[in-house]
Amino acid sequence: KAREVLASGEIGEAKYVQGDFGFEAPTEESSRLWDPKQAGGGMLEIGCYVVQAATMVFGGTVPDTIACSGQLSSTGCDEDGLLSLTWAGKGGASLMFTLKANTPEHVTIIGSKGNIEIRSPAHCPTKVVVNRMKGRGLFEPEEFTFELPKCSEGHSMNFPNSEGFLYQVQAVEKCLGDGLKECPDITLDESLAIVRIMDTFRKQIGVVYPFEK
Repeated sequence: KAREVLASGEIGEAKYVQGDFGFEAPTEESSRLWDPKQAGGGMLEIGCYVVQAATMVFGGTVPDTIACSGQLSSTGCDEDGLLSLTWAGKGGASLMFTLKANTPEHVTIIGSKGNIEIRSPAHCPTKVVVNRMKGRGLFEPEEFTFELPKCSEGHSMNFPNSEGFLYQVQAVEKCLGDGLKECPDITLDESLAIVRIMDTFRKQIGVVYPFEK
């Protein structure tokens, strides 16, 4: 729905993206989330979601400016991260993630004529609010709700709203059925842009895994 609204021009030209994602990870250093040998850390676990929110808006390209900061665990993995991304002539994104605290997990896309709120949990949402600008600080909201697929009887999800992964499975099945080699929703170029932003973050704050040395 957010893509549809962006493409329609209802909120004007997209200018900024704000997003957060965080939860309290296990404190034991033996957890895979803190194990460099298993590519632990927040960016590869959850930071990818807020990065993709930005590339969804500004296209599958690497930003012209990437400025990052974050803290490392005692094992050398990233506990959290702050990213400031700028696409010249387009706009920018302010993103954060953490494995040290539960965050609201919202994504807001700000345009010249309104904004889109992707409500919590933004990485697998069921609610989108489109706020059309009526004046300075005045918006007319319209709410869209999307029910999650039903989990099969006798099964449960490990994480909130993980039923939404069904949509990814269906998208892949459709691509295979249509003879496509990439998904038009997230192209290969966008996938590479996301990875390059993630790699730049790790380089800037000093996360290096043993198999990369």
